[in-house]
Amino acid sequence: MTREIAVLVPDGDSPFAGPVIQCLARRPEIRVHLASQDRWSPARFSRHCTTVHRLEGDDSSRLESLATIVRRQAIDVLLPVSEEGLRWVIEHRASIEELVSLPPLPPLESFDEAGDKGRLSKRLHQWGLPQPRTVPCTRNESFERSLTELPFPVLVKARRGGGGRHIFALESRAALDHFLSERPDIREQYVVQQLHPGTDVSCNVLARNGKVLAVALYEGRISNPRRFGPPIGVEFIEDDATRSLVERLIERLDWSGYADVDLIRDGRTGQVYFLEVNTRFWSSLLASEAAGVNFPHLACLAALGQRFERPRYRHIGYLPVLPGIRHAIRGWWGEASPRLPLARRDLQQMITDPLPVAIRSIQKRWNQRSKVTRS
Repeated sequence: MTREIAVLVPDGDSPFAGPVIQCLARRPEIRVHLASQDRWSPARFSRHCTTVHRLEGDDSSRLESLATIVRRQAIDVLLPVSEEGLRWVIEHRASIEELVSLPPLPPLESFDEAGDKGRLSKRLHQWGLPQPRTVPCTRNESFERSLTELPFPVLVKARRGGGGRHIFALESRAALDHFLSERPDIREQYVVQQLHPGTDVSCNVLARNGKVLAVALYEGRISNPRRFGPPIGVEFIEDDATRSLVERLIERLDWSGYADVDLIRDGRTGQVYFLEVNTRFWSSLLASEAAGVNFPHLACLAALGQRFERPRYRHIGYLPVLPGIRHAIRGWWGEASPRLPLARRDLQQMITDPLPVAIRSIQKRWNQRSKVTRS
């Protein structure tokens, strides 16, 4: 009989906590415990959470609270899910490892480098890995000279962050100059990147010391109605060349941990380019799990030192229920758009664990109403 594994998610306020909990709930031997600061965090209301706790105060208080939770609930694995949660755990790794097992984690310097589009671009150039022309925004003459080599239109992206947010498409040099002139104090928080129209490609990985332990590769098939947002419908594919490129990057980074590597396949040439590395869990975790790779579960096994063979993922299409229904109702499907099946597991978890979905929907509508009221 498989031994029960008690897993604590310490950053339950993150939107990635929900998908992680759902993936862990697929494993009957896992008991999920949650810690958060927001009493209305949707994940707190999941029926899959055995216990729910608060982690508050300064670092010393949080570490004391963590030690109490670990001791009382006999926690086996601490599994941070967000960038903020991972950073806190990495910063206090020495103290936390005395309390509980941790999944593979990178050094803080590597974590910060991979998650910064400007620093990552410099490494990609050094290692000869493909990327769009990328220029970090600075105030010196080299920035001005580099811009002359960039064809417009371009994308301006925040150096940190993902999910397609804080990305701006600018058609001309004049538009770029105007954009930067309006942000004199924060211009160095952006990069300017060549625009390559094409297909979104994502590679989910779990690695230790630069060696990939698990991987799943998919392409976007149905676009997000929010420009630059992650695709809502995906299809898992076999692409040895792209997977090999990602494995080279993971090896060069000497990466430990989980990550979502975003790429673009140029629509004209078919060339694949690296865009960014999301140094955390990702919103499409349930798609990876449905394809046969349960990354949160594998991260727990790695934390406990248990060996496993690299899983083979199935070549399936995945379309979450609510985005799929909204997509169909609003008529965003064109004649050439692929017809992906609605994800049955997504529907099943909505029916069997409805409170997080309901609370998230209420919060979203409340926030939208508040914005309208303030405006």
